[in-house]
Amino acid sequence: MISLDSPGWLGLILVIIPLIYIRHLWKGRGGTVTFAFTNWRGGGFSNPMTIQRFFSGFMTILFWIGTVLLIIAMAGPVRVQRERVFLSRGVDIMFVLDVSPSMAAQDQPGITRLQTAKQTIRDFVRRRQNDPVGLAVFGTQAGLKVPPTTDYQVFHQALEDTHIREMGDGTAIGMGLALANLHLNPSSAQDKVIILLTDGENNSGEITPEAAAGISQEQGIRLYTVGIGSTREVPLEFTDPQTGRIFRGIAQDSFDPGLLAELAGSTGGRYFEAASSGALEAAFQSIDSLERSDARVRIQVRKEPLHRPIMLVGMILVMAGILLPRFILGALV
Repeated sequence: MISLDSPGWLGLILVIIPLIYIRHLWKGRGGTVTFAFTNWRGGGFSNPMTIQRFFSGFMTILFWIGTVLLIIAMAGPVRVQRERVFLSRGVDIMFVLDVSPSMAAQDQPGITRLQTAKQTIRDFVRRRQNDPVGLAVFGTQAGLKVPPTTDYQVFHQALEDTHIREMGDGTAIGMGLALANLHLNPSSAQDKVIILLTDGENNSGEITPEAAAGISQEQGIRLYTVGIGSTREVPLEFTDPQTGRIFRGIAQDSFDPGLLAELAGSTGGRYFEAASSGALEAAFQSIDSLERSDARVRIQVRKEPLHRPIMLVGMILVMAGILLPRFILGALV
């Protein structure tokens, strides 16, 4: 937004308007007009348009435009930017996302479980303010995509670059939770949360889900678990990110609701089942309402001065309007 620090200077524009009228337009201001005798053609005198007159008028216009620009520069134009500065830390959140092949199952035609999960996570993060968010994924192994950060563009790009089977064919829930614990533990945030999304049972990794949840409990991290997908057989299709090979089949595996509920309950969190995209969105809305922090915000105003280029252009036009007619018209006479 453009603003003026000293708008009172603009009042000078109201002063120069009558000056322009009196100086250049008022017919009854008096004075003597001298015509060249060669302009006389036996009748009244005429004052035809010449190059000199056109140039002189053009320079006069530039002079007054420059004068107006100088007045605007004195009014102190600035570009104002208002930024919200958070004075308190939000809730640190780590998403732990299953990327095993079964997440390519299509509970709804044309959209996989992973795509549904990614879109729901995007919508959830957009509703949060000042909450550092991170992402870990797991298959046979677990990997960190992005540590907790408030650079949401980086987070969304990492989420977009998440693909089926990039961590192998297994389901190492415990490894994914342990990795999230590792990156939340150093945080100084008062509230730390893990949101686990999976459609299968733990069948890989050296760390069990129960052991990882125990660490979460010791570190004061709340764990929310979400079981994704229906229990019926659904089609499955995905492209291997390394070979480009297309896999098709039927998904029959399902998550363990008892285990997921136990993991969440042991840390003070909650367990949700999401057989559809609507149910998944409802689960995340519940988590959103449960994990709220009182953010203290200050509005910081930053001003970028804009008067220098305006003043420079104004001075050039004023000087051109004064000096050029004298030199150029003097040479033409």
